[in-house]
Amino acid sequence: EQKGHQTVGTKVSISHLKASKVGTELTAVAEVIEFEGRRILYKVTVADEAGLVGEGTHERFIIDPERFMAKLK
Repeated sequence: EQKGHQTVGTKVSISHLKASKVGTELTAVAEVIEFEGRRILYKVTVADEAGLVGEGTHERFIIDPERFMAKLK
């Protein structure tokens, strides 16, 4: 039986560039820009019909959930 893996977030850095009106439809996109070992770095963007609303990065690490939880005990 193969153990499943999960990811945990370790860092979020997002800049809010402009406001949108209440009710405006927004589109969020996350793109993997680095994958090294257990580390995954995403570029994230949010836009409305007029353009970019926010952008930044989000870092996550792949973990073995059983091993991770054992370290917390």
